[in-house]
Amino acid sequence: MIFLLLLSDNNPSERHRIEETLRFKENILQTYRKQLDARRALLDLDNALMDIKHESTRNETTIEQYVLFYSQKEEKTQTCLFFFLLSSFSKRYEANKENSPRSKKLSDENSTDSIVSETSAQRARAELRVLEQERSKIEKQRKIQLKEFETAKSDARRLLDVN
Repeated sequence: MIFLLLLSDNNPSERHRIEETLRFKENILQTYRKQLDARRALLDLDNALMDIKHESTRNETTIEQYVLFYSQKEEKTQTCLFFFLLSSFSKRYEANKENSPRSKKLSDENSTDSIVSETSAQRARAELRVLEQERSKIEKQRKIQLKEFETAKSDARRLLDVN
């Protein structure tokens, strides 16, 4: 503005050219600000999606551990039942089973029942449902934000191509 006051003595065409240049520079700055804001918002949404992916993976791991542990436990129970039935036919098997390192291993594994509880698996499933809804919502926001970013980018290109 001060620059324009100094040019008031000059001819009107020169003053008009300088005003147009200043408006052009201001428009370019505004479009780049919009572009930066849109890019910043995209990065925030990408970070949120990454956090959701991390939490989902953690919950999926909890569920997998629960399923794996209890399916192995079920398998071992069935194996023990088979061996019990077999032992009724053979007293020698019973003596070997007591001294077997496998029986000690089974008893150690049975004491780890508290590794992944059913409630923690249920909680993980519930969190996964909520995380999936949140992920869907953020992905929609990201699409909208990406369109705004592309619009700001094309506006900046258009301004630069005009002059």
